[in-house]
Amino acid sequence: MQARIKTDKALLRAILAIVLCVFLTVGAGLFPLIYFHLSDEAQIHGVHSRKTPSANIDPQAEDIYLLGAIRDLYESASSAPDIWSASQSFPQAYKELLEEAGFPPGYGALLPAQPVFYSNAGGENRMLSHYVAVASEATAQDPLIRFQIEQKTGKLIFLGIGQKGLATSLPLPDRQKLMDGYLQYLGLDVLNDWKENEIGRMSAKAQMQLYCLYNDDGLLLCVAPIGFYDNNRLPDLLSSLLTWSQLVPAGPT
Repeated sequence: MQARIKTDKALLRAILAIVLCVFLTVGAGLFPLIYFHLSDEAQIHGVHSRKTPSANIDPQAEDIYLLGAIRDLYESASSAPDIWSASQSFPQAYKELLEEAGFPPGYGALLPAQPVFYSNAGGENRMLSHYVAVASEATAQDPLIRFQIEQKTGKLIFLGIGQKGLATSLPLPDRQKLMDGYLQYLGLDVLNDWKENEIGRMSAKAQMQLYCLYNDDGLLLCVAPIGFYDNNRLPDLLSSLLTWSQLVPAGPT
């Protein structure tokens, strides 16, 4: 009888060992599947951080190359511009912008036939790094034409013209036509949500602000991420278009 009990216990232990072995084998096979399933769910439904605050950017705007390039340039606005080769094409780019954006006659003559170039370091009124085209023997009365070119498209994404008495020496552009023309020039008129405000137009889809500003001595036309320029300092920004501060001669590197 005792021998039978021992045999039954041994058989039970063997069965339990087999069951445990099967359980461990099946568990080992299922664990990676369960882990990766839960991991996928976390990635799909979790909160993701991004390098740029583009959570509110519409997918249509995300697909526009120039908008991404503008964001990248403004994110590195404190660094010195590195577009010397692009600056050599500035006279043609300037001519194209004037024509396509509908500037009145006379603005083309502001650019000297043989301009020399300066650059700023981006610290001036927290302005985008850019180049300045001037006459070789420029005086305080000569225009300073500030610009930034996006290299791949060759488009002028920043244009600032500073000259004493600009508004009296040349007809000011029609603001509505200028903004329409500039958006067409940049290819950003495909976005249908540009809403007018006191400083230009804003697109919620692109999270961009079109600045179209001018006073007696200057004109500023550019597209920048919303909030890059302090609206309370825009008068100072326009005034700075006349200054030579923080400008250094630019040339090939």
